[in-house]
Order: sequence, then structure tokens, then C-alpha cells
Amino acid sequence: MLLLFPRAEENGNSQEKPGYGLLWIEVSPSGASISLDDVLLDQSVWLISTAPGEHDLSISKNGFQTISEPFEIKAGQNLKLKFDLVPIGGISAQD
Repeated sequence: MLLLFPRAEENGNSQEKPGYGLLWIEVSPSGASISLDDVLLDQSVWLISTAPGEHDLSISKNGFQTISEPFEIKAGQNLKLKFDLVPIGGISAQD
């Protein structure tokens, strides 16, 4: 189960579910499609309250290399993942 919160919740007012971990995903440039465990989030910045354990993150945007990143989160853990997409045939992107 995933509970999704828009970026405005970064200020600590998130509704984290007890026993879950809180995952913050930030991607530059904005507009990337984000999938967590095959669930399309379709935003570039999210707070996600998710069950503890191993998960698979995928980030894609036209013209950029796709990122596939496994990670593990523990109950009660706050985990921030930040990614700078790399253009196909280029160096790290800037907003």
C-alpha cells in the first residue's frame, strides 16, 4: 500500500501511517514519470508512506536515461532520494 502526498507536505505535516516508512523522491528536471513497485506516480516530487521492505523505483523522461533503483526502507524511517536525470548522450541535467 502506498499513501501519496504532494510536495507541500514536506514541511512535516505528512500523514505517515504507523509502521510504515516515509519516502521523499525528488527528480530534476521536473516532469519525469516515477513508478514505485510498478505503480505510476507521474510526478517529479512526492512524499510516499510505504510498507517497510524492499522496493523498486523507476524514473523516466523522454530524452533522458531511465533510472531503475532498488532500495529498502524500514518502519518509521524517513528516506530522501534525489536524482538528476542524465540526457541521452549527455551529462547531468539542470532545471
